Order: sequence, then C-alpha cells, then structure tokens
Amino acid sequence: MVELKNKYIDSATYVVTFQMNEKIRLKQADAEKAFGSMFPSVQSIQTNVPDDYDPTAPRLIMQVAKKTLTITQVAAQLTLSFKSSSKPLPEQLDIIEKNINSFCLAVSEFIKEEFIEHQGFIISLNYKTKQTQQEMGEYLFKRFFCIKPYGEVASTNFRIGFKTSDLLFINFEASSYEMRETKIRQGENKTLRVKDIPVTEEGYNLKVDVNNRPMFMADNKPLPYIKAGEIIQKQMRNTIENEIDDFMGFANKG
Repeated sequence: MVELKNKYIDSATYVVTFQMNEKIRLKQADAEKAFGSMFPSVQSIQTNVPDDYDPTAPRLIMQVAKKTLTITQVAAQLTLSFKSSSKPLPEQLDIIEKNINSFCLAVSEFIKEEFIEHQGFIISLNYKTKQTQQEMGEYLFKRFFCIKPYGEVASTNFRIGFKTSDLLFINFEASSYEMRETKIRQGENKTLRVKDIPVTEEGYNLKVDVNNRPMFMADNKPLPYIKAGEIIQKQMRNTIENEIDDFMGFANKG
C-alpha cells in the first residue's frame, strides 16, 4: 500500500547553464559576493581542476547544512536535500522556491544575462511503502509497459519526456528505491555485505525534470532569464501538487 500522506521530496536541484568560461575559477571572490546571502560566513572551495579538464567538473563549491552550490565552467547548480518526511510537502516546496528565487537573482549578479542559456529544475520525490521490491517492480511494469513479460519482473525503470506548448521539456522517471543503514564503530575492520545491512525505508521514487531547452531550439526566441525561471517554477509546483499522484496511478490508493 502506498502511503500518500508520507510522500516527501528527497532532493531538489536547480541548474542555470551559461556560455563556457574557462577561467571561471578566477571569479571566486565574485561568487562569494553574489551568493553570500545564501551561504553566510561560508568561504567557497576551489577544486583546483585544470582549466582544460572536463568543463562540467566543479570549479567552485559552497556548502552549508543540506544546501550546496556548485559552479562549473558552463553552469551554476543549487542542490537542496531533505530528510525523510522532515517537513510537509507544501512546506518543502515553499523552502525550495525561496532558495531558488535567491539563487536565480544571485546568478544574474554573477553572470551577465546575455551569457545565460538554459535553466533546469529537478525534484526527486519518494513514496514510502511496505511493498517488497518485487511487488513494486511488478506494479511499475503493469503501470507503464504494454509488453508481454519474458518472466518474473526483476527490475523496472520508466522514463518519458514531453514538450509543452509553452516550450518546456517535462521529463518523468519512475523506479523503486530502498535505503539501508548500519553503524560501524570507529576503527572497526569489518566486511559488510549489502544484503546484510538492514533496510530502513523503501518505496517508489519519481524524478520530475522541467527545463526550457526547447526555447533555444530552431528559431525559438527565449524569454528573459527571470521570466523563464518563473514559468519553470510554476510548472514544477503545479506538477508536484496536482499531477504526480495520478501519473503514478496512486491518486485513488489512499
């Protein structure tokens, strides 16, 4: 049985891509100034990655509690993490939106708008359940696939993407998950097998990705940076609050 009342956001990520800047590591002071209000009294970490290495590798990092900022040569990314059911879903969404709004404003201070390209918003959401991994795999198979099974369902991962009329991509990825936890004493040299570690939580995971890449395809004219971000956030909130339970087939399952 799916426990809808206990569904929660596991993590939220917002990414703003921009034209490649090979010397982004030299903007450490600018980054601390722009994002300082989000990371008070936190000094950024420079990873010392060579300029000619993978441009998507982190060059600057700022972190506090469960909030992390990563800057590469081509993007700035904010990631927020949450504990299981630590806050009601609407409150989680409010916290996420507040941080994203601050992040987007800081990005516009850090990078000139003319250099900004795409924006993407990803939320990972968990539905806790007491079903077994086998039962969850079978449910996802029946929910999303219309093919004859070759045998017992061993694993299931479903992904689909849509292009909307207002030039957004919305992607969904559904799978099952399990969390295991154990304690190891300091200095203890003990070999553990994964199957021997107790399962503390399991359920269905749904990742929702909303981005504005279609605005940059063909002859499409992209919206102003802040306006595009507002549309992405509005679409995400509506999807999480009003559409995902039905998408997963849980709307009438309590």
